[in-house]
Amino acid sequence: MELPSFSLLAYLSSTTLSALALLWYVYLHLTVTAQPCYQLTHLAMQFASWYTYGIAGAFWLHDVAHEGSADGKGTVTEDRGMSAWWKKPFQAILAIATFIGGFFICVAGMYVTIRGIIEAYDSGTVGKAFAC
Repeated sequence: MELPSFSLLAYLSSTTLSALALLWYVYLHLTVTAQPCYQLTHLAMQFASWYTYGIAGAFWLHDVAHEGSADGKGTVTEDRGMSAWWKKPFQAILAIATFIGGFFICVAGMYVTIRGIIEAYDSGTVGKAFAC
């Protein structure tokens, strides 16, 4: 099986990235304009906590579980799965804590956002959808 040329891979990856960025922009625009009571905390709760904290911890755990643990001499040991995590216990605990922190920020942000929307409806300050 012959691999595609580098230029084809570069074209496909840049096209895919551009399409995903456009879809992301459309989604965010609709999310912001459709909400009669838009709050920035809603988007921060949905995306920022996972991209900042959750993914970092998940990437480390995934990489070590699937690639094995480096032994410090430039070679990779044959340990795979969760047993590879505990070859570096401080980093494993830090990655798990980072992931849990991202989850907590997401849930707390969701609570604050829902609470703010309820208070806005109760006070009568909510406009109509797509009004901005």
